[in-house]
Amino acid sequence: MIPDNTTIENGYASLHFDPRHGGVLGMFESKVLWSLQFEDRKTLTNLDAPPPAFRKVGPEVLQITWLWEERRIEAQIRLEGSFARWRIQTWNCPGLIQVDYPVLGVGGAPDALYLPWQWGVKIPRPLEALAGDQLPEQYVWLGHERKRHVFAAEYPGMFSMQYLLLEYSQRCFYFAAHDGKANYKRFGLYGNGDSPAMMMRNYPDNPGDYAMEYDVVTGFAKGNWEQASLVYRQWAHQQTWCARGRIAERADIPSRIKNTHLWCWNWNDWENQGGPEKLLPVLQELKRQTGMTPGLHWYGWNNQRSDTDYPEYRLDEKATVRLRQALENFHSEGIVVIAYLNGRLWNIDTPSWQERKAGRYACRLAATEEGEPFRYYLESYMDRPFAVMCPATAFWRDTLRDKVEELLNLKLDGVYLDQITSACAIVCKADDHGHLLHGNYYSEGYRTLMKELRENLRKDHPEAFFSSESVTECYLGDFDLLLGYQAACSPEAAFGPEARSVPFFSMIYHGFVPLYGTGTSVDQKTQFFHGQSLDLSGGILPSLQGYYAADLGKYPEELAFFKERCRVFEENAEFLGNADRQPTPAYQCSQVAVVEGGAARMFPAVEISCWEYQEKRALLIVNHTARPQEIHFPDGTNQLVASYSITLQY
Repeated sequence: MIPDNTTIENGYASLHFDPRHGGVLGMFESKVLWSLQFEDRKTLTNLDAPPPAFRKVGPEVLQITWLWEERRIEAQIRLEGSFARWRIQTWNCPGLIQVDYPVLGVGGAPDALYLPWQWGVKIPRPLEALAGDQLPEQYVWLGHERKRHVFAAEYPGMFSMQYLLLEYSQRCFYFAAHDGKANYKRFGLYGNGDSPAMMMRNYPDNPGDYAMEYDVVTGFAKGNWEQASLVYRQWAHQQTWCARGRIAERADIPSRIKNTHLWCWNWNDWENQGGPEKLLPVLQELKRQTGMTPGLHWYGWNNQRSDTDYPEYRLDEKATVRLRQALENFHSEGIVVIAYLNGRLWNIDTPSWQERKAGRYACRLAATEEGEPFRYYLESYMDRPFAVMCPATAFWRDTLRDKVEELLNLKLDGVYLDQITSACAIVCKADDHGHLLHGNYYSEGYRTLMKELRENLRKDHPEAFFSSESVTECYLGDFDLLLGYQAACSPEAAFGPEARSVPFFSMIYHGFVPLYGTGTSVDQKTQFFHGQSLDLSGGILPSLQGYYAADLGKYPEELAFFKERCRVFEENAEFLGNADRQPTPAYQCSQVAVVEGGAARMFPAVEISCWEYQEKRALLIVNHTARPQEIHFPDGTNQLVASYSITLQY
């Protein structure tokens, strides 16, 4: 029999703990409730401690305390409706660098796992996938936590939000950090080839004691992943990153960006399809055929290859003249141009690395003297080594500000600061950067940068605008738009052959910042049509990539479908730009093969999403196939939709 003082319940939920060691009993059984890691790599868990003391603070709050030697660890669990809130605090634990809490076993056999990995990913039968031996292909894009038998990542960065869902029949288990300060953390499913568990991996600000500042919230929510996500949305919309309001309310976003509803994203360098002579005819033709003036996301504005020599952006005298002429041509058409800069990396084999002693300001694995490159976090692109710079340093922020100002003075309209809102935050252990070990210094460093850019550079360039790669919630109010291209990108390389992209992020935050970009191009046949339907149902602005002057006159079906997408958006711009995504009504339709990366995958022939804004609701229905399709709804009604059709039904 479980002692009464080790159980809390309130009529909606109940939790039971093992009196011998404090582990969780029941559906989410886990003998380990917490784990502490120290600088000397020693690890202690509640199983190493003497039996704990239990104290009930009313029927819905339980405190569990472990005392041994001079250490004290106290966990608090509080029920609130059908959810539990978890916190932990430690005393007299010198050298403490990591706190895993809570650790909850995965109960039963969930149908799917939903992770906030970038845009969002669904992993069917996650326990089978977790037990497999698949090793992800590209560590640099997956974070430091993505390993064999681990579906986890860092936040902020690789994980764009602070929650995951395990979907069971008719309900989901919700596991989230309600952390409005966006502290650095890692979380997810950790299998390690043994009993899988959900775990929140927390980090003390300095080696020593730790007091969790936020609640980890867990519990069952009714319905599928869309309905369960409303729990997180209710909390998320109250946080500082949403304080500026929806796009229509945001005075900080230049009006010309709010009114640019079509984007051309061509990521090639100057001499490889990215030069202005090859882009201007495409933009002119898109403007003529759609009636919308496009914006240009431009990688090829300077005469050097992509992913080399950052932050040195070469622009010789001849190229400067060419750039100025190109901008005159773009601007004469009303086209706004946003130019690429990397907001995170420094190429350590460039002259400026040595000349400016940039190593002093890079994120470091340990507090060491400069000149030891093995102490830096290095990433490789184009077979070149790059160090991750520390945003807490004024040196790095000033370096970026100077580069941004230089581009604005050249009459570029905005700047894209790559990787800030996509690549994972870094634990910088430098002791001379003026920040604590963990906490939220990384995200606050970049938020400070964006505040400085807006307040300082908009004095002379009031219409300047700023973007970054992918999506991360804590930066929503700091950018004017974000490159949300990953809706149509397959997550298979990261999470296995059955993993699928889902609009996890747009379910929470659509309408708070414009999203543009696409992960598909016009030469990808069925993948283009399906990718555009995923972009559209995810709330991304009409966007093209991989379409150049040499392609004009080609791909008539693809361009006709894209023009229809532009028409539907332009006619419903205020609604589609600001609406909340709502749970999609159940429906059935045919499955069709979509070729991705040379392999055929089965997807619904029709994508449906539901939206609401100012008490108006609408269904967005997209048939991305060349055949008419019939949709079957549970109430017995059927609907026939034409081939390659897009409709918005209020």
